Amino acid sequence: TWSPVFGELDNDGWVDLFVANGMSRDFMDSDLAGKIKDKHGSEWRFMPVRKERNLVFRNTGDLNFDEVGES
Repeated sequence: TWSPVFGELDNDGWVDLFVANGMSRDFMDSDLAGKIKDKHGSEWRFMPVRKERNLVFRNTGDLNFDEVGES
């Protein structure tokens, strides 16, 4: 998770939650790290991008949240 942000996203009076996800590359993958000689070099940019969807949770009250990211 990059950043959780609480805010009034749908103008219903309840504070909602947005969670930004994803990484540019999987730097913790030990298999890939073993194949790369220069850990600070440009070879990392050729590794596959880790795509993760962002999440949005709508506050329904009483500390309950519904995941509404797809809609």
